[in-house]
Amino acid sequence: MTSIALVAAAVIAMIAWIWNRTPDVLEDYGREVYVAWRLSEGAVLYRDINYFNGPLAPYFNALLFELFGPGILTLKAFNAALIALMAGMMYRLVLGVADHFAAGVCGVVFAVMFACQQVGGATFNFLTPYSHDLTYGVALSIGMLLCLWRAWAPGARAAIWCAATGTLLGLSFLTKPEVFLAAAGACAAGVCCLLWGPNRPRAGCLLAISCGLLTPVLLAVLLLGLAMPLDQAIQGVVGAWKWIGDSRLMNLSFYRWVTGLGDAGGNVRLMLGWIGGYAAIVLPAVLIGWYTARGERGAPVAAAIVLSGMILALGVAYWQKIGWHGVLRPLPIVVASILLTGIVKAIREPSARSPRQAMMLAFGVFSLLLLLKTPLRVQPRHYGFALAMPATLYMLAAAVTVLPGMLERRGIRGLVVRCAVMAAVLATLVAYVRMDHAWLQRRRFAVSDGQHRFYVEQNGAMLCQAASDLARLTRPDATLSVLPEGAMINFLSRRRSATPDVSYMTPEVIMFSEDRMLDSLRRHPPDYIALVHRNTSFFDARYFGQDYGRRIGAWIADNYDLSRGMRYGARPFNESNEFGILIAPRRQTGE
Repeated sequence: MTSIALVAAAVIAMIAWIWNRTPDVLEDYGREVYVAWRLSEGAVLYRDINYFNGPLAPYFNALLFELFGPGILTLKAFNAALIALMAGMMYRLVLGVADHFAAGVCGVVFAVMFACQQVGGATFNFLTPYSHDLTYGVALSIGMLLCLWRAWAPGARAAIWCAATGTLLGLSFLTKPEVFLAAAGACAAGVCCLLWGPNRPRAGCLLAISCGLLTPVLLAVLLLGLAMPLDQAIQGVVGAWKWIGDSRLMNLSFYRWVTGLGDAGGNVRLMLGWIGGYAAIVLPAVLIGWYTARGERGAPVAAAIVLSGMILALGVAYWQKIGWHGVLRPLPIVVASILLTGIVKAIREPSARSPRQAMMLAFGVFSLLLLLKTPLRVQPRHYGFALAMPATLYMLAAAVTVLPGMLERRGIRGLVVRCAVMAAVLATLVAYVRMDHAWLQRRRFAVSDGQHRFYVEQNGAMLCQAASDLARLTRPDATLSVLPEGAMINFLSRRRSATPDVSYMTPEVIMFSEDRMLDSLRRHPPDYIALVHRNTSFFDARYFGQDYGRRIGAWIADNYDLSRGMRYGARPFNESNEFGILIAPRRQTGE
């Protein structure tokens, strides 16, 4: 009960701490609220709005808006509940492969380092994520793992849990491909263990999972097919899959940075350096545990206190000199090693095949496959807040419970290792809380979305002011297109886009074609154009209209009065790279 209370306290404290300092209104989160709002107003995904992921998250968020009102607060409240649910699910999942102590540690790490972390921006967390497709997909996958575990139950209940497993897997298919692939791999591994065990259902189990998997996918296609041609509905549901491995996207500097392939040599060296750091903590603890096991009874406890105190003191004292963003770089190697060890043990020792071993295998496969998007650049921030989270907790469960247990069976005091690992974890959490605090301090400007007040950085305050002026000075039915990115202006002003396009960033221009985007603008010219300054050099093109999207930029210059527009800050796309927004009306015929 103590560990559960500690996890609950960490979740509540972290959510309360960041509640009014998030989201980031400038980047991806605007798409999340805008798309959900438009769907709640009757628009149809893939027909009226171009979208490159599955339909589950947008339509679920639209349902929340329909029930509780369209607003950031609505999604925040649900996501806060989701964080609490995920903390509980992760606790139960880790408890299945370790013990209550490890489950408590993992729950706290989930709350501090992943669920509510702020390092790098306010959209890479579970409270206000850059993509609900990702967070919902991970949550569904964790639920799937728990259902798969329960499928080991005897009798008819196994078929029920298998059906639930397949249904959650099918729902994850409707989110993001990388999440579904990881979940599918974990499900396959778990099913193999399920069929490998004694007296377990075989054909019935596979049939239940298959039916559960297909049901939500087919239902989504049929429901969308009521509003559009069936082939268009199918293309929408599976649309994200056609971009996997697309060379035009994969060769962008941003995605090479995400995978780590842009500087493979440097990232491998950093990974090896952090493996050395792990060894510098674990190996001395193992040696001390071996030495003290042969001494006085209280020697291991004293050694554990001294060693953990030294590790914690060094980590806290020199926290600014440690590159904490690289702390998870060894995850692919560590998780693969733990997983391989478990597989070898299950093959050699049939007695070791158990629900716990099956859960460990499925959990490990899921964790490892999620890292494939960032194989050489695993980090807690950015995409890592979701993709690296399961692997981190899997590694901690092994380090805090499995490894000490193995050492104890060999006559080495595992307590010393457990305390050393805990000291390193605590030092890391302290460092991340300090870094979060520095990021939160930058958000000093109060804004409101009509439901509640929250704080943003200065540039975000400019965007919110522009949206407020648009809502006040333009007709309610006026249309607005924001380029290259800034759908939060549409949402806060409640001004819809005249075209299906939500973003004109480089990846969207590649996926949806500049020719098609320009044709949509020509056929349905918006009443206003908002140009939001954004340096997109990480996509190999610095400014929209100058380095990419030139034909759209030229069309805007010909058809919109950029000299009479409302300006906030500097003129967009300036050489000094100062932030600014320009909202320009459409030229009247004959001007």
